[in-house]
Amino acid sequence: MSKASRKVVDDLAHLLKDVASKEIKSKYATDYYEEYEKLMKNHYKNRKRREATVPEPTYEKLFSKKNSTKSIIFNKVDQLEERQLPYWRQLDNAKMELLDRGLGPRNILEEQIEWTKKGKMWPYPIDNEYLLGEEDNVSFVDHVFLEAELSKHKFPRSEAIDHYMELVLTGLSKNPYMSVEKKHEHIRWFADYFKGAAEGKYKELL
Repeated sequence: MSKASRKVVDDLAHLLKDVASKEIKSKYATDYYEEYEKLMKNHYKNRKRREATVPEPTYEKLFSKKNSTKSIIFNKVDQLEERQLPYWRQLDNAKMELLDRGLGPRNILEEQIEWTKKGKMWPYPIDNEYLLGEEDNVSFVDHVFLEAELSKHKFPRSEAIDHYMELVLTGLSKNPYMSVEKKHEHIRWFADYFKGAAEGKYKELL
């Protein structure tokens, strides 16, 4: 067999092969499509029909115009109780304070806030009686009028002692840095001193 005839035979074989493969594919595709249609028809034919359910008329509609201004869920607002979580709030605040301490103050305002918490600055509004301690329960009268404390102690009767103690009481009454107890302690000390002086070597001078 010559080369030309052999080539013709090969071309004919490839052509027959392509035609056969196309026929097979078209046949199987058609069968598949037909089977698919049958299955879908059977499915729609055999499925159960859903019954429509009508809601009862006694149910209230949440989003109806009639109840738009009326709360159905929270209809007893007066009886509701506010439940707080102080533990978690304190924990979050402590966490944020630790973070702020690690980063430090970002501006002069935060620095002044830290100074106020440490007691280095007075809080606003300024209060002259801030952190008085025990003196917070003491009246202003007890600081100024100390003659009642002077009359409790029996000072020696002398014009010089009376004049001197008058100056002492005036100085103590004008001292804003001493407590009432400290002022009374000064008066007791002077009373003991003058009593001892009146009985000792200064007796002839009084």
